[in-house]
Amino acid sequence: MIASILTRLESSRKELLDLGLRNPLLNYKLPAGKGLHIVEEQSAAIYDILVREGKTMSFLGRPEKKQEEEAVQYNEPVSKDALTDTRLQTNENQVTLHSRLLNTYYAARDEHGRAGGEHSLYFPGDVAVV
Repeated sequence: MIASILTRLESSRKELLDLGLRNPLLNYKLPAGKGLHIVEEQSAAIYDILVREGKTMSFLGRPEKKQEEEAVQYNEPVSKDALTDTRLQTNENQVTLHSRLLNTYYAARDEHGRAGGEHSLYFPGDVAVV
């Protein structure tokens, strides 16, 4: 009897899994105007800073580049210090970063009212934050 209950429970649990394209944890696309793509970071390092060390993190935009600087790009290795600091690097300039953060905040606040008080934070892939 216990074996049949466990079998039915496992079957029911699998039916509850949403593996479809509507599941935002599995099928995430960065929306236009909100959300951020984090670069040069590692999920494990972010987890350590937020959870184990209990620190807060902020976002760092890319500095404005002059036209002649844009043509030359170097692929420099990411330093250990950059992975363990409390600033999440993005590819956005400061103005776009501010705008996207505000849009994300307003969208999350509106969703919070409809979702009945649940909070969602997605880390799809290796280092994207919404």
